[in-house]
Amino acid sequence: MNIKPKRNFRIIVSIAAIIALAVSVFFYMIFSSATEWRCLQEGEIFEYKVEEKGIRNGALNIFIKDNKSQEIKSKITIDDISTSAYPVELRKCGIYVIREFDYDPNKIKQDIGYREEFWKYDYTGKGKPILLLSEKPNEFIGYYSSFFRTSDDEKYVALIKGWYGEPEEHAVVIKDLDTMEDIHTITFSELMEKYGIEQGTLTLSSWYEQWCKFTIINGGDTFFHLDVTNGDMKVYY
Repeated sequence: MNIKPKRNFRIIVSIAAIIALAVSVFFYMIFSSATEWRCLQEGEIFEYKVEEKGIRNGALNIFIKDNKSQEIKSKITIDDISTSAYPVELRKCGIYVIREFDYDPNKIKQDIGYREEFWKYDYTGKGKPILLLSEKPNEFIGYYSSFFRTSDDEKYVALIKGWYGEPEEHAVVIKDLDTMEDIHTITFSELMEKYGIEQGTLTLSSWYEQWCKFTIINGGDTFFHLDVTNGDMKVYY
């Protein structure tokens, strides 16, 4: 009885199975590396520098280094960084930046198409826009100022909206950093009514644990600490 055809068939099937497995593993690794969000790893640190390329535009260069050897492991460059206010914050799992598009430094009033966005990147340079700050579809529309503060645990971001002289619109807004849903909105008019604050400008200071710190600048500055977990407020005159 001739058994070679059966043996050859089994060999072919085995080889095909091995190839199929190898292809599956290969595409899984590619897909995983393309979709996995990379944080700073144990023993890694970063340095960064904003390279100005215009009046209020530049490139962000980030160097990921080995903490012991100080050897540069990788470099990330992010273009179209706005340098007009407070454009960059780096955390363990996110690089947060303000980016500005279709900006003409030779014009005070920008052309139609101009926009400013809040972006998040990981430590491979993969990024995505997460909030529109301003745009000019026809007339200029400002939703938020070019100023933000992210909490150390990357759960929240604090923003400023409105302008001096608009107490009903001028506000500190705390958003969930994942969903961009509003958690707290503290308007200037509320602060004036509750604390007797005179007209001024809101500005963000920093975060400490669950406390968002912000200030009213009006000659006799007032400092606020907002507990974002329950809305409690501490005031320092």
